[in-house]
Amino acid sequence: TFRARRLVLCGGTLGTARIVLRSLPGDPDLPLLSNGYCIAPCLHLRMLGRVLERHRTSLGQLELFLDPGRGGLDVRMVSLYTYRSLLLFKLIKEVPFALADGRVLMQALASAIVLATINHPDHAAPGKFVRRVRDQDAPTGDALAVEFAFTAHELRDNDRAERSILSALARLGCFALKRQHLRAGSTVHYAGTLPYDDAGAPFTLARDGQLAGTRRVFVADGSGFRYLPANGLTLTLMANAHRIASALCGRADDD
Repeated sequence: TFRARRLVLCGGTLGTARIVLRSLPGDPDLPLLSNGYCIAPCLHLRMLGRVLERHRTSLGQLELFLDPGRGGLDVRMVSLYTYRSLLLFKLIKEVPFALADGRVLMQALASAIVLATINHPDHAAPGKFVRRVRDQDAPTGDALAVEFAFTAHELRDNDRAERSILSALARLGCFALKRQHLRAGSTVHYAGTLPYDDAGAPFTLARDGQLAGTRRVFVADGSGFRYLPANGLTLTLMANAHRIASALCGRADDD
């Protein structure tokens, strides 16, 4: 048992949601944000048959951004990766040929393969939520169950953005072979379970991070964000936690 004047929860979006659901009365569905994610393997034709460049890393070789509305919102983020860091046997097993033929083919194609990963922003919607459920196998007797479905409007916008991005790459000589949409949560970027709300509704946060219905409990992770951009939130999360912590350090002791 630990006792303190104030409690700051910073267990990550899902971890904090689970603690709050277990601690406050009621078991509502909490909203959840997570980036849509698409991977498109491409062929850069001018690199066909060339020897792989030795000094390449597994990090992104190039980052692209698409801003359809030109307003800085709903920006799509694209990362381009070459295949230098991935082993040839991972490619060969995906080829519908015998091993000997697949090896020759992939050796010729490896230097031309580019992986384009497309991250989409996310907004709250009725079909995206997390709830607490019973789990007899968990030490705490509970777990989180997630339902996540993009709206028809979001799917249409994401498809339009992906086609625009891949069309631009094709004009540069890099042609997409297919699009693979990964399952929700694949980006491991989450937010929005306890959104900021000036009205002080249950299971929301005040601007200073205070959890509605409590006097001395604050949340300093991504739980409060009502919008999730396509780019990773690392620095934004740090800045928000610093903002909340600095304000708490400047407050007089609570009665």
